[in-house]
Amino acid sequence: MCLSAVVTMAQKPAKIVSFTQTTDHISVNDRRNDLNGTPCALVKVQVVDEIVRVEGNKIGEIVNSGVEKWVYMCKGSRNMKIHLKNHLPLQVKFQNFKIRSLESNRVYELVIEIPDSQRAIATPEIVTNKLRMKVIPSYANVTIWGDNFQRQLFRPQDDGTLSIELPYGRYHYTAKAEGYHDYEGSVFVSDENLWENVDMQLITGTIMLSCETKKVDYLIDGQPVAKDSKTTALSIQVAPGRHEITVVRKGHKSQQRIVNVLPKQTVSVHFDELTSNSWVSRNFKKLNVFGGSGEEKRKNNKYTDEASVDYSIVSVEQEHGLNFIKATSDNEQVCMPQVNRDKKGNIEWLSNRIIDVVGDELSYLSFRTGTTNVYVKTVDGRSLARTSIGDVLDFSYSSDGRSLCCSQLGSYENNIYVINVPNPNQETAIMRNGKDYTPVFSNNKQQLFFSRQETTGAGLFIYSYNLQTRLSSIITNGMNPCPLKDEAAILCVRPSADGRNEIWKVNYITHEEKRIVWSATQNFTTPTVSPDGKWILLVGNNTIDTGTFLYQNTDIYVCRSDGSGLRQLTYHAADDLSPVWSQDGKSIYFISQRGSSNGTANVWRMNFNLQ
Repeated sequence: MCLSAVVTMAQKPAKIVSFTQTTDHISVNDRRNDLNGTPCALVKVQVVDEIVRVEGNKIGEIVNSGVEKWVYMCKGSRNMKIHLKNHLPLQVKFQNFKIRSLESNRVYELVIEIPDSQRAIATPEIVTNKLRMKVIPSYANVTIWGDNFQRQLFRPQDDGTLSIELPYGRYHYTAKAEGYHDYEGSVFVSDENLWENVDMQLITGTIMLSCETKKVDYLIDGQPVAKDSKTTALSIQVAPGRHEITVVRKGHKSQQRIVNVLPKQTVSVHFDELTSNSWVSRNFKKLNVFGGSGEEKRKNNKYTDEASVDYSIVSVEQEHGLNFIKATSDNEQVCMPQVNRDKKGNIEWLSNRIIDVVGDELSYLSFRTGTTNVYVKTVDGRSLARTSIGDVLDFSYSSDGRSLCCSQLGSYENNIYVINVPNPNQETAIMRNGKDYTPVFSNNKQQLFFSRQETTGAGLFIYSYNLQTRLSSIITNGMNPCPLKDEAAILCVRPSADGRNEIWKVNYITHEEKRIVWSATQNFTTPTVSPDGKWILLVGNNTIDTGTFLYQNTDIYVCRSDGSGLRQLTYHAADDLSPVWSQDGKSIYFISQRGSSNGTANVWRMNFNLQ
C-alpha cells in the first residue's frame, strides 16, 4: 500500500534533446499497419511524464514501455504535437532534425528533457497499491482501464512481468499478442498483495501428414505423434514455428521434412514411398534394383532410388581428364543443400551458396554443436569458426575478403547479417523479419543483393540494399543474384512458363533483360562468374540411363559469359552442388557425396582448363 500526494505542476515547457532514426526495423511482433494496410513507423519517446495525447498521423493507442512511450505513425508523417500531463504541449518538426519524413517499418527515438525545478501545489492524498502481472507471452500488449483511470497500453518486461501503481478500485484489462487468442480479465486493487497470471492460449497451426507407404510412424520434432498410421491423411495441431517431421517404418529408410507453420495455417506434407534398407549396391552401373530388364524399367518409367548409388566411386569415365581432390574430411561435418527426387523422375534442390574461397582459404557451412555456422579451412589445415550466430543458411564474401554476408534462419522469417572478417564479433543485422536468402556483395562493396520470398505469395524477387544509405529496392523477379564485373547487371534464376529454371541477365539501371541459358528438359541454378568474367558455373539436373540404371541427379555445368557453349563437367551419380571458382580461376570447388561409402558430403576441388 502507498499513500501518495497528487501534485499539480505549474506547467513549463519541456525541451527536445534529440530526434534520430535508428538502424533498427520494427520486429514482426511489434508491427502495426495504418488504415490502408501500409506498415507504420515507430517513434519511441523518452520522457519522464505522461503523454495525454498526440496530434498528427498517429495510429492506434500509445504503448507504455517503461520510460519509453511508443507512438505509431503513418509513413510520410512530417511532424507531431505531444501533449504532456504536467508540461506545455511540444511541437516536433522532423525536418529540424534532418529527417524529411517517416519511413515504413523504421524506428525513431525522440528524447525529451524535463525542467529540474517546478512549482508544485499538493492536493488530497490518494491510496494506491501495485498491480503485478505475469504475462505469457512476454511480447503481449496489455491494456488497462478503470472508472477513474484512462485506458492505457503497457508492455511487460522481457521476463513477462508487469508492475503498475494504481489507486484502489476495480480495473479491467485485455492482453493481445500475435499468434495467441485475446485474454480478458478484471481485478480489484486494495491493500492486499495482488498478483495476476495472464497465460494466453496459443493459436495453433495444422500439419496434414500423408505417405505413399502405409503403416508408418510419424514424429514431429523427435516426438511420436502417430504410430502404425494407416490413414491416407493425418491432421496434427502444432505450435506456430519451425518443425522437423520424420516418417519411419521398420526395415525402411526414413524421410524428413522441415516446415514453418503460421498461426491458423494448414501445411500439407506428403512423403514418397519409403525404400527398403536392402536396396544398396556397390556398383551403380550394374544395379537393377527393380528386377526385370532395363527396357521394362524404362517402359514403366521407374527411376532408381538414391540408396542404390555407389558413392564410394571418386570419378566416372565421362570425367576423364579432371583431377578430383578432396578438400575436407568427414569429421568436419560439411553441410549439403537438400535434394528431393521421386521415382517419376522429378528432382528439386536448394540453390543456396554454402562454400566460398578467399585467397588460399576455403570457407564452408558446417553443422556442429547442434547448429550451422561458417567455418574456414586455413592453409595449415585447421578448421576455425568464422561465424557464431547459428542457423546460417548461406553466405558469401566481399571481393576484398574483408566482409562476409549471410542469411540466418529464424522461427518465422530470416535475418541477413554483414560480418567484419578481421573482427567476427562485429556483426550487423541489416535485414530482419523477411524471408531473405542468398545475399551477395556488389563488386564495389556498396550494395548487397539478395532474394526474398514475398509473404503475399507473389513469388521470389531480387532486392538491392545500399550499405551506405541503408535503403532497399526491388530489382527484378528471380533468385540466386550474381553481380557481373564492370557493369551494372546481375545474373539470376527465373522460372519459365512451364516451371523450368533458366538463367537471365538483368541490367538494374536500364532494366534491359536477356535470357542466356535455358533448356526444355533441364533446370539450371546458382550462376557464378569466373574471376576473368569469361565463364559461368551452373548447377543443372541430368538423367543417367545405362539401361539398367535410370536416375536423376545434379551436376556442374559451365558456359561462356553470353550463355553459349554450355558444357557438362561432372557426371557422377552423386549430387554435385554449390560450385565456386578459385581465386585464379584454374580450379572449381563444389559439394558432393562422391568418394564416401556412406554418402557423406565433402568439399571437392577439380581443375578447369578450358580456353
